[in-house]
Amino acid sequence: MRRLLLSILAVIVTVSVFGQQKEVDSLKQVLLDNKNQDTLRVATLIKLSYNINNINSDSALVYIDKALLLSEKLNWGKGIALSYRQKGLIFYYKSDYFSALMFSQKALENSKGKNNRLFNASVYSNIGNIYADVKEFDKALKSYEKLLKISQEENAVKDELIAIFNIATVYTEQGKYQKAITYYLKAFALSEENNFKTFIPTICNNLSKTYMYLSDNKKAIKYLKMGIQKAQDQNNVYVLGLLKRNLAETYFKSNNLLQSEKLLLESIVLSKSNNTLEWEAQSLRLLYQIYERQQQFKKAFETHKKYVVLQDSIINKDTKAEFIKRDLTFENEKQQAMSQAEIERQKLIKNGSIIGGSGLVLATLLVFVLYYRKRNAETQKQQAEFKAKVSNTELKVLRAQMSPHFIFNALNSINDFIAKNDVDSASEYLIKFSKIMRQILEHSTQNEISLKDDLKILDLYLQIEAMRLKNKFTYAIEVDNTIDTENTLIPPLILQPFIENSIWHGIAKKEGSGHIKIRIKQENDMLVCTVDDNGVGRGATVKNHDINNKSYGVNITKNRIDIINKKKNKNGSVSLIDKDEGLCVEVKLPLELAF
Repeated sequence: MRRLLLSILAVIVTVSVFGQQKEVDSLKQVLLDNKNQDTLRVATLIKLSYNINNINSDSALVYIDKALLLSEKLNWGKGIALSYRQKGLIFYYKSDYFSALMFSQKALENSKGKNNRLFNASVYSNIGNIYADVKEFDKALKSYEKLLKISQEENAVKDELIAIFNIATVYTEQGKYQKAITYYLKAFALSEENNFKTFIPTICNNLSKTYMYLSDNKKAIKYLKMGIQKAQDQNNVYVLGLLKRNLAETYFKSNNLLQSEKLLLESIVLSKSNNTLEWEAQSLRLLYQIYERQQQFKKAFETHKKYVVLQDSIINKDTKAEFIKRDLTFENEKQQAMSQAEIERQKLIKNGSIIGGSGLVLATLLVFVLYYRKRNAETQKQQAEFKAKVSNTELKVLRAQMSPHFIFNALNSINDFIAKNDVDSASEYLIKFSKIMRQILEHSTQNEISLKDDLKILDLYLQIEAMRLKNKFTYAIEVDNTIDTENTLIPPLILQPFIENSIWHGIAKKEGSGHIKIRIKQENDMLVCTVDDNGVGRGATVKNHDINNKSYGVNITKNRIDIINKKKNKNGSVSLIDKDEGLCVEVKLPLELAF
């Protein structure tokens, strides 16, 4: 839906991006000036999370988690509901629709009473967007209809307009074009009656798209021109760039190439000015097709080259393994297409030789040179895409392996503890484990979480393992005062395998009690994390033939760091330092800050 049709809310958010950084800086200053743990701080954190979401969604998540935690501490129901709504929006922009839906529903659960109806309406709007994006259109309509009902009863005209517009958009996606047009025209009339001028260009854009689907180019052009005029009057360059690109497409279909070219060049300038890269890429793609149709091969080649470079910079970041398979299939199909093209080229050369026309031969050679250069550019781009996707996918796979490995070992610990100890202790153990599980699930979709959150998980892990071993060891976690744990980001569970090794291969095999010291410090642009124990050390492990019991988690962690180094061009490392008594592991990671 997002690519074909505009959402009113998306336009408003993007238009506001230009004044966003000033607002972000102002809100950060408020947080620095006001250290009080009160509802004002919660409200500021929520606003900051909302404003920073388009810039850095991971940082937005850090802020909203702080707001949620403080709201729960203050027992402030409104803050909890607002935090869950914002958390749902963050995951929506991350395209994690399951989490987005879950947190949106939690927002509704925490919103009680008659006075919260408009808040509920906004959440129904968000839920409708989620369902629409995953093409669950019937469910999307139900949510938008709830939004419409509440907004009409509460006389909230703007919300009513958004509901009508989004219902129309769903009908367009379902192919119910006449119904869609009826609702778009209602939204158009409502906008004019209530002087909501900023919405009109967006409504015109979607109306024109729907008329295009009905092959009514005359009305499509009418609303595109109207939308362009309204957008120019409002200086709304965001929508103006798209409207001009869409109008260029209608002229292209009717073979009005000069007018189409003019509009595309204007659209590209507008797209660059507001950094809407995808729309710029779409304009470049259509422009090189125009040059090809005009037989301006040099211009076509240069424009296509720009399109390839730009498309590379906005490549989809979804890195699941099946996407790699698609790339491999695409590469195979492309090679077959190239082979066919080569056969056709040979035929053309042969025919040219028979005809003996030197001009035709020269033209063929020119086309071949252009084709060869374009093919090489496409091949290099595909190889770069493939390597990036392999790297990202490997990192995701390793993270996916890490969590089950950790959970499996923890469950073994619980089983052993229940078998050997009383019910009360087992219950306490399970409560601590459930807290760990909740933390892992909440952070499962994130490449990085705050150092504070990661240390919380490690602290819980150490507590339950100390319980299982009947307090055979003590531990300490030290963080240098120069490090802001809430602002510093770290790959989740990166230290856990080394702590696990210290417990099971170091201290558990030692006579008497042991101690584990975890230290976090900063050295220039690196975060240095050490896990230091006074267990039996690696020498005793080798003597006891325990070397074959290498930690699976440690190997995964080393591979995770290698891939992070490749992605970020850094020199993170893992060093094992043998001591007279025990082992010290030093993990160096690139320093990453939320803001």
